[in-house]
Amino acid sequence: MGGLNEETLSGLRVHIKDDTIHLHDDTKNLKFEADLESFKKDVENTFKFLEKKEGLVEIDGTSTKLCLVKRHKKYTMFIPDETSIKQKLQNYLKAL
Repeated sequence: MGGLNEETLSGLRVHIKDDTIHLHDDTKNLKFEADLESFKKDVENTFKFLEKKEGLVEIDGTSTKLCLVKRHKKYTMFIPDETSIKQKLQNYLKAL
């Protein structure tokens, strides 16, 4: 479907096209793009930063961000939706 080296990682479809990395969340219709060399450096720096701690790091793309998360020595990633769930969650909890 995409470019070179397509694979699925953490539920995201990942591929390289024209020296750009593309990550797609097909279920939410979200896409992250970044220069491949910059992305490699950002990921390397993120892993170093999270080496001895847990947390979340955002990597900037051309129009969206990619979140890398370390929790209990395991890593995952996702593309955050720009829509806030705060009000919907508060309304849900009020209705309980």
